[in-house]
Amino acid sequence: MACIANHRRVHDHRTWEDDMSDLARVFDHIDQCKSDYLERLFDYLRQPSISAHHIGVDETANYLVDLLATIGLATEAVSTPDTQ
Repeated sequence: MACIANHRRVHDHRTWEDDMSDLARVFDHIDQCKSDYLERLFDYLRQPSISAHHIGVDETANYLVDLLATIGLATEAVSTPDTQ
C-alpha cells in the first residue's frame, strides 16, 4: 500500500475532509487485510524464542528478517555476543 501521508504536501491546501478521506482508506485497507495481518502475527507468536536460554533466538530473528523483506524493508539479522 502506498504511503498515505506524503510529507512533501504539508504546505498544500488540503482540507480536514481530505485528511479524513485518506484515513478512511487506511481503515478500509486494514479491514480488507485483517485476516492476513492476524495470521502473520500468530505465525510470529508461534516462534519458540527464549533469549535467557538462547533457544530459537536466531531462528526468530531470521523469521523476522524474511517477514520484513516481504513487505519491502531492507533488513539484516545482527548477531550479538553471547552473554551466558
